[in-house]
Amino acid sequence: CFYKQSSLFEKCELCDNVDKYTCCKQCYNNSLNYELNYINIVKSIVEKVKGTIDFETSTIIFTGHSLGGILASVSSILYNKQAIVFESPGDRHYLNLVNKLKNTRYDENTRYDENIYHFGHNADPIYMGNCGSTCFALGYYINTKCHSGYTCLYDAKKKLGYSESILNHRIEYIIKHVIPNWEHDFPECIIRDDCEDCKEWVYI
Repeated sequence: CFYKQSSLFEKCELCDNVDKYTCCKQCYNNSLNYELNYINIVKSIVEKVKGTIDFETSTIIFTGHSLGGILASVSSILYNKQAIVFESPGDRHYLNLVNKLKNTRYDENTRYDENIYHFGHNADPIYMGNCGSTCFALGYYINTKCHSGYTCLYDAKKKLGYSESILNHRIEYIIKHVIPNWEHDFPECIIRDDCEDCKEWVYI
């Protein structure tokens, strides 16, 4: 919810000395000016790919896990291609603040994010936006749960008896212990426009 000052980004004076639970939108926008922002790296990679294939007419599906999943959803929005994403943190908050969703619509009838499918389960605190102190110890603080496009949530707590743990986030674990159950019990995919992140925060 808060744009954390990092040596990886240019200093953002607007985010200094603000009240608790207050953050400046401009700090988010400034992050797009940083050459090594992941969104800019994605653009660079895709431009190189365009030099080897007919990108516009080819069937392209972006995919990824966790942070890679967020980059896949960003790519889907930037290039109007499909994305299949696994166990990513909530990306909608950041994308809205940097105007990448543009109110989530291409025009009156078409959504920017209608091609994105975020698959995950409720025993993964990163996917659910509950990874505070545990993730903070690893250098992250993840409290966003709202995803762009479709959220495809599997109830691993009820159906598999799992308890919430960051260990359940690992892609190897998902492949071996969660996804095999989807053959006859596929998660429902819903666009959750009513999802809210960072409700206690004010953005100025």
